[in-house]
Amino acid sequence: MAHYFFTVASLPMLLFDEQPFYSAQDVIEICQRELTAEDMRRVTASHDYFDTGLVPGLSVALGEFDRRERGVRHFLARLRAQKLGWEYEQPDVEAEPEAERVARDAVSQSSPHDAEMIIQRARWVLIEELGVGHFFDVESLVIYMLKLRVVERNRQMETDRGAERFNEIYSDMVQTLTKHERSE
Repeated sequence: MAHYFFTVASLPMLLFDEQPFYSAQDVIEICQRELTAEDMRRVTASHDYFDTGLVPGLSVALGEFDRRERGVRHFLARLRAQKLGWEYEQPDVEAEPEAERVARDAVSQSSPHDAEMIIQRARWVLIEELGVGHFFDVESLVIYMLKLRVVERNRQMETDRGAERFNEIYSDMVQTLTKHERSE
């Protein structure tokens, strides 16, 4: 297995709730300089995972991440169906206690943002666990890309939430001004 000492060492540390220095596209460009075509496919698959799903057999870490992700989605669907009184057909998903715990914690939240952050934090913890023992190999780059995608999603949710709040405040101001103009 190839090692990518320079590439991995040149990537800044990622923190769950901090703005990343590089975008996912920047990391792809950095990786293209040194990685083999097959290893580049692995990194690209981890980049595309949230948009297109799993490409089987490319990465052990990505496969484990997908297994948990499908488990969480399964339990979320089951809990939502129970809440609505619907019947739920059980898909062929391996029951995993941690996936069920994450789903239950998420469903118990009063806001969709808080529920999503529970899921995001669980993703982060799993990715951290998958990274143990991987230092300069392609799996470490797959893991880095998964973490980066989680951080980017966190940042996007903050931007979306800020835009929503701005629109609410702006609408309130317009309504207040309109009422004030009518009363004069």
